[in-house]
Parts: sequence; C-alpha cells; structure tokens
Amino acid sequence: MVWAHDNLSEASRPSELDLALVKKGILDKNYKIINPSKIYEELNNLTPKRDIVPNSDAFKVLAYFRGLFQEINFNITLLKAQSNKDLESPTNKYVDMFTDLLFPLYCYQLSQNIFTRVNPSTMNVSLMAKDGSFIGQVKKNNSDCNWEQYNYIDLSSQRLNQHVKTSPRYIIAPQIPSFNSYELDWGNRELEIELLVNENGDVIKVGFPSIYFSDESDKVYQKLKPAFLKAKFYPYIEDGRARSFLILQPVELRSSESEPLFHKITKSIFGKK
Repeated sequence: MVWAHDNLSEASRPSELDLALVKKGILDKNYKIINPSKIYEELNNLTPKRDIVPNSDAFKVLAYFRGLFQEINFNITLLKAQSNKDLESPTNKYVDMFTDLLFPLYCYQLSQNIFTRVNPSTMNVSLMAKDGSFIGQVKKNNSDCNWEQYNYIDLSSQRLNQHVKTSPRYIIAPQIPSFNSYELDWGNRELEIELLVNENGDVIKVGFPSIYFSDESDKVYQKLKPAFLKAKFYPYIEDGRARSFLILQPVELRSSESEPLFHKITKSIFGKK
C-alpha cells in the first residue's frame, strides 16, 4: 500500500470508510477521489441541514455537507441580535469566535479518515442576525489542520468508571472543591465533563459539555475546571503503545441545605435568585 500524504504518520491506518470507498472505486489506492466533480454533484443534494446545537436560545447552527466532505458549511444565526446593526463593531469578532469553536471540530471529524485529510476540503462559516441580515463569513481549508493534534482515541461514548478494568485510571485524582448550597442554587447538580489526555497521562484540555463547545460561563464548571487540569492518568496503552484519549467524566454535586424561605419569597417577588 502506498501512503497518500507525506504528513501522515506511520501509525496512520485506513478507516473502514476509506477501505469501503476504495472497494467501490470512488478512491484510488492513495485515497484520492477519482472523479471529484462527479462525486460533488452526485452527493450535493443527499445531505440535509441539521442543527448541531439544539435547544440553544442564543444561536442556531445549521451544518450541511457537499460532496464527500469536500465542503462543510456552518450557517449560524444569532438569535439575540435582531439585526446586524444591533452588534458592536467590529462585527468580524463574532465570526472569529464561532470559527475558533468550529474549526477544531471540523478538523477532528476529517482526521478520522485518510481520504478526508488528503483531498481538498473547505469549511465555510456564515453568520447572520435573526432578521437574516449578513454579519460576516470565514473560509478555512483542511490544509490548515494540525492532524497530530487530533490523533487521539475517542472514548467519550464511555463514562469514566474506576471500577471497570478497561477504563482509564487516575494516578492523581481530581480534588473536587466543596460547594456551598447557594452555589448549586439549593439543589443537586450533575455535570458530564470531557477530558482530553495526552500520551503521558496529563489532562491537557477540559470542556463542558464538550472540549469543542465549552460553556465557560457556567460558575460551577469554572470552579471544577482547575481540579481536572491538575489530575493525571496512567498512560492508556493500545496495541503496545501509549495513546492520547478523550473521556467523559461524570460529576455529581449534592446540596446540603434546602433553600431558605426568605430566599424563596424574595425570588418570587423580584424574579431573582
């Protein structure tokens, strides 16, 4: 087998999708698309738009693909901006913010196959206000991706469980800080936090609910985050070598007190916590 690209490491192996597309005659032995324009046209109308951040009251993100991942488009509507005139200048800062969020997700998805790395691909981010007025647009290419950054095993479908032998294990467990009941809004709180861990077992990135879409404004998460960045895992071994991995860490916090009556009354009167 001749590898398709000089930047691919020796550890790279074709995915099941790579092999299936080679077998169907869509890719050549170097995982290049044999007839890009034909594939682009044939698949152009087969991928419906889908909302990738459902139930958000701040923005709506519709994603759709063209061709065989040859073009990935994100159409974003800022629901709290009635018009582009409602935004502070420069408006391109809003486009840059979403691009910084979406580009790692785009690169990660393409990193799963060889053909999506070696064939040209474009990510378009378009931002508009609620009334449809244009805010800005950015285009990025897969040639801008640092593929080594996404060379990790995705274990995020699993919940970290120290009682399961195959689950990653802590050397240094996170020291969960204590919370006052008012910090938990007088109730219990459950979070699922994503941890990206390198080959040495160091936690290099933390996100809630995802390392790609992280709610940094959540005060409970803000207090938990430093504890997980200080944690350390035993190296995760696969096929005889240490690998980076992504894992989901559940956190359950319990309030020790019920909400004071005075607090309930003032909240009902003033509509405040």
